[in-house]
Amino acid sequence: MNDKAKKVIDICSLFLVSQVSTLMSEMVNKPDAKILSSPNWKRIVNFAVSNDICDFDRSFNPRNIRPVPKLITIAKLIQDFFEDRIVSIDNNYIAEIIDKNCDQPFELIDDQISIKKDWQFVFDEHSEHGIFQWLKNFFRVSIKFYTPKNLKHAIINGGPIWKQVFGENVRELFDLKKFDSDLFLSVMRAMHQSNSKESETLVEILKEYACKNILDVGGATGAFSRAFSKANPSSEVSVYEKNDTLTLVKSIARELSLQEPENFKYISGDFFDSSIQDGLFGIPSEARYDLIILGWILHDWSDEECVKILGKVVFHLKKEGVVLLLEKPLSPEGLGPATTLDLTMLFQTGGKERTLSEYLEIGNACGLKFKSYHQTNSRRDLIFLENYEKS
Repeated sequence: MNDKAKKVIDICSLFLVSQVSTLMSEMVNKPDAKILSSPNWKRIVNFAVSNDICDFDRSFNPRNIRPVPKLITIAKLIQDFFEDRIVSIDNNYIAEIIDKNCDQPFELIDDQISIKKDWQFVFDEHSEHGIFQWLKNFFRVSIKFYTPKNLKHAIINGGPIWKQVFGENVRELFDLKKFDSDLFLSVMRAMHQSNSKESETLVEILKEYACKNILDVGGATGAFSRAFSKANPSSEVSVYEKNDTLTLVKSIARELSLQEPENFKYISGDFFDSSIQDGLFGIPSEARYDLIILGWILHDWSDEECVKILGKVVFHLKKEGVVLLLEKPLSPEGLGPATTLDLTMLFQTGGKERTLSEYLEIGNACGLKFKSYHQTNSRRDLIFLENYEKS
């Protein structure tokens, strides 16, 4: 992803920083025992520490709340421009923020706020490096989770909280199609667009692995698998997805005019289907793969569910094969940029981000050991696991 696009995402994340800061102030002035005693409170604490929102005492009670970064003004301007609102300078504060922060999209021309020429592609719907779909998704979906009411509900009751945000009939992402099909397609397009360019970079790291048969578990539109197929035309790549999901992702692929590589195919199944004792439902029991990919899959689920998923996956791994987890681990202390995604998982899936050692523990429970770890500048790192017993 382009550096300027990444910067816009970082600036927009200040909406969540602002809401967590407000919550911390509330907990200082009027502590809520239900919130402060919840297991999810520590996740909010880790996010607050990672974003320098405040300090905490030994009991994780907040103190010394710091002002929300002034760039929140830029975040609000991004929203105004994106939603075609009339933007005017009604005080010197906005002008000062724009003038003193060069690494942001706006400039002042004749006392009017304009988008800098070298940032305009970020807001261009058709730009290869822009994040138009991501912004559309963020302002129409993600930001709705970031309210004090929803934040408190998620901390006390856990997630996901889709029905609190969109109503009783929406309990997960794919239910959005019933609620608003255009909105759902927009979300899926945003996910594919943001993952596609990143996947091309990640695939480069896999050049050292000679993989003939690849299985991408829960690969959705196949952004990573399509990039892998293109870079490795002699490999056979399969995306494993639920049948009802496949119907949706295939329609999205048609909308995006995605070409199906000759070495690329979909397999219908469900990794929670227990009708067979071993392996993944929908895949022949004799099928074995050199490389099995789980990209942003385990962070959707609890530890217990992750062990179930990975246990079924390992059944189809060749003895010399490798499992690749595409995730962004937290630091050993549970801190870092991934705390933002950790709260997103709390809101949207009920899952969580983990440290590297926590991912390895899940792998160990399924007969896998650590092979290697590649840290990247993208939103995901590469965690390689292999069989304990290779012979």
